[in-house]
Amino acid sequence: MKKGIVLLLSLFFITTISILVLKNLDDTDKILEQNNYKLQFSQALILTKNIQTQMSKQIKTHKDKFQDFLDQGYLNNIPFSMKNMNVNISLQNYYKENLNKLGDPQNNYIKEYLEANDIFEYEILKDVYENKKRVFKNNDNDFQIENTKQVNDIIQDFSDKTYSNEINKIKDNFGFSNFDDYFLEIIVNINEFFFKSHYILDKEGKVKNFEISFK
Repeated sequence: MKKGIVLLLSLFFITTISILVLKNLDDTDKILEQNNYKLQFSQALILTKNIQTQMSKQIKTHKDKFQDFLDQGYLNNIPFSMKNMNVNISLQNYYKENLNKLGDPQNNYIKEYLEANDIFEYEILKDVYENKKRVFKNNDNDFQIENTKQVNDIIQDFSDKTYSNEINKIKDNFGFSNFDDYFLEIIVNINEFFFKSHYILDKEGKVKNFEISFK
């Protein structure tokens, strides 16, 4: 019974998202009728922002049900098409090893995670983190990694200093936020134009961080 209720709620949620996004894009589409790179980028950006806004609203409104949605995998893959656009939405729990824990001398979780993957140069990784702190934030004691590029820079410097690529096997498992957040991915294809966005949302649906890429 519970599974059936969750399924119905998730279908209702997906339908709600689609209707609201389509409604918000109706006027936009009338303006952005020309088919060129700049307008396609604008169209994808507006669509992505609308999806994120509606997703955040649904998280806040139905936050007591969202873990059920995620546990059942109903929000792992939500595809839909409209006119010349193919869209895929994915919402999951944010499972990454938080590299910001390197700044906490009382926390050995990153060290244990590295050693569990046969990487024993934890002190070098801490040194890299401290060096990057000076580069990114002028030695600010409140420094926090804020984006994927900073994570990748730290991993690459660590790899260079250890003369080993072992960490590359698990580099996608490192991030900069806590386990109690949501990871929202939105991919938009318009003809040959590809637009991808990542949002980290808290349990109230508020945006904590976002990144976009396009080609």
